[in-house]
Amino acid sequence: MMQTIYKNFWRLSRLSWIALFLLVASCEDKKQSDPVESTLPLLTFASEGTAQPPGSGGNDGDPSSPGLPSFPGTPATPTVSSTTPGHTSNNVPINAKITVNFSKTVTAASVTTNSGDTNCSGTIQVSSDDFATCVRMNSAPVSPSGGNHSIFQVTPAALFTTNTQYKLRIDKTVSDESGNEMPETVVKNFTTSASADITAPLVQTTLPTQGDFLVGTGTSVAFQFNEPMDPASLTVNTVDGVCTGSIQFTEANSNVCRRMIAQPVFFNGNRGFSIKPAATLLPTREYTVKITTAAKDAAGNPLNASYTLRFFPQNNDANPPLLNLVFPDDNKVNIARNRVITLDFTEKIDPKSFALNSSNNNCSGSVQISSDNFASCVRFKDHFRYDNPSSPGLRHTLLLQDILAPQTNYKIRLTNGIRDLSGNALGGYTQANGFTTGNDVDNTAPTIQNITPADGSANVSTTLNVDIRFNEEMNPNLLTGFASGNQCSANIQISKDDFATCVNISGMTIFLTNDRVRLSANGSSLQSNTTYKVRIKGSVRDAADNGLAGGDFTQTTGFTTAP
Repeated sequence: MMQTIYKNFWRLSRLSWIALFLLVASCEDKKQSDPVESTLPLLTFASEGTAQPPGSGGNDGDPSSPGLPSFPGTPATPTVSSTTPGHTSNNVPINAKITVNFSKTVTAASVTTNSGDTNCSGTIQVSSDDFATCVRMNSAPVSPSGGNHSIFQVTPAALFTTNTQYKLRIDKTVSDESGNEMPETVVKNFTTSASADITAPLVQTTLPTQGDFLVGTGTSVAFQFNEPMDPASLTVNTVDGVCTGSIQFTEANSNVCRRMIAQPVFFNGNRGFSIKPAATLLPTREYTVKITTAAKDAAGNPLNASYTLRFFPQNNDANPPLLNLVFPDDNKVNIARNRVITLDFTEKIDPKSFALNSSNNNCSGSVQISSDNFASCVRFKDHFRYDNPSSPGLRHTLLLQDILAPQTNYKIRLTNGIRDLSGNALGGYTQANGFTTGNDVDNTAPTIQNITPADGSANVSTTLNVDIRFNEEMNPNLLTGFASGNQCSANIQISKDDFATCVNISGMTIFLTNDRVRLSANGSSLQSNTTYKVRIKGSVRDAADNGLAGGDFTQTTGFTTAP
């Protein structure tokens, strides 16, 4: 009961912030006051990422058929969900493997390639000369199970040529287990880098978060890495309680592993995966999910060390998630034709439920954008961002593959395929009026308008927040500020030793206009009579996905705290 009350209170409080903003915004726009005081915060997050309880309940598949992943909104005919490398990817390592993720299980017999010569044969082909010749593969395509599957991988017999554009073609004759072929042939392209990938992958984000105690007993668990992974190296036990596979789910201090309902479902170009226990977890117990060093990236590099996630389920939850905010919002005009789409929810969403159509203009997938009342839809890129440490699983940014038409009205639609970590479905949403594009594509890099405390500031309180304002709306998922263990890993950093180490940030606020962020340090994090500098990494991006002008920015002299 208390869990439900808390969750409903959290939802109400978030919605109240929005209502308050709408009441104040028109007045604030007319005032010429200090910009630090003129905007209401969207949300403030604690560094543990436990500001709201995730849900629980729901069912993610049929335990009578263990090992077969389920997919949101599985279509009648197979389509290409994503590829690794992704479409238009740059700096692809020359030792990369090619992975194709389909929307449903397809037959191994229909997925073929040429491993004998450089002729362009088979249903998976890679070429640097528009398919006059093709890259020879070292074997037939392989799946994680060795048979019919939704994921197939091919390995080139030799390294790719450096700094070269390649095309990947998946022929429409790939078929599912009922004989249904793909509706069309799919062609992607990518460009190689000058070197091979010899760096170990890292776990970037987890859902639930590390140490999270507001977790539903029916939760799914999702991991995201900093690069594409080899799906065949990420496996679970779907049969019994033996701890086998590279992903092992246990109750703490137990040698018995939880059986998973299916093998991992991958998303974001195989950077992430989601798993779900076959049985409901017990409340108030500690659970761990360990990823062993058998997990490898797409180039075959293993994790340097095992990674263990710990969390604490509480109660079952059958409450559906709600959409909190969407950008561009209803009735917005003069929107850049290449801006990203931002969605914010009241609770953590299972990332595998974001099905994005990157192949054609059909209105399929759990998120859709259309200018003709959903007779046709705009293509998305096949990856999205949800991993801001301040709001993992809450705020999502989606990138468009196609530039929108000028002076055109578009609407955003979300289906009930979107689900929280416990499988509760979103009620669905369609914009009433939509937004209207302007004439321009935004290719202008954002700049930093001001930083408080400013360069040269003295006698600064050790409890003062650091406030950063940009000249335009930014992508909130890249405004990362959390740091732990004094690591300089976030996109916004504070340091007293030229960034050999960084201040541990205890919380951050991203304001509703997405052009301002505030970092809060623990009182003990800033020392008296000490000079600190603020650095903003060039990897922060605006709402049209343009990187920061000039790359990394670092204060020249910094600010000095009071004695």
